[in-house]
Amino acid sequence: MVGKFKGACVWPIPSRRERLSLLMKYTAQYDDIIRRYSADVIEPVITGVIDGIAKNPREMEQLTGSIWMEKSKNLGLTVPRVRVFFSIEGATPETEHILLLFIEEISTTDEIIG
Repeated sequence: MVGKFKGACVWPIPSRRERLSLLMKYTAQYDDIIRRYSADVIEPVITGVIDGIAKNPREMEQLTGSIWMEKSKNLGLTVPRVRVFFSIEGATPETEHILLLFIEEISTTDEIIG
C-alpha cells in the first residue's frame, strides 16, 4: 500500500460490498508514518483501524455531517496510536463506499489530555 497511489484509488473489501478509496493526502501521511516506525509494528495497528471502519463505518465517531473518525486502541507505550478520518460516500447502501481522508499519529500529549 505504500507510495503507489495516484489521486484516489479503490481498495475492495472482499467480504463486504463496501469499498475503500484513499486520497493522495492519506497515502502521503501513511507513507510518512511507515517511514518513522517499523512496518511490523505499525501496519497491524493501521490494518485493525481500517478493518473496523470497513465493517461498521457508521459505528465510529461522527465529527460533522460527512466526516467520521476512528482511533486505534492503546497497545502499550512502544506501539504508536493512529487516528483515521473518513467520509461515507454514495447515496444508497449498494453504492456506499468509504473515502479515507487523513491518517495521523496520536501523540502522547493527546493521549494524556484525552
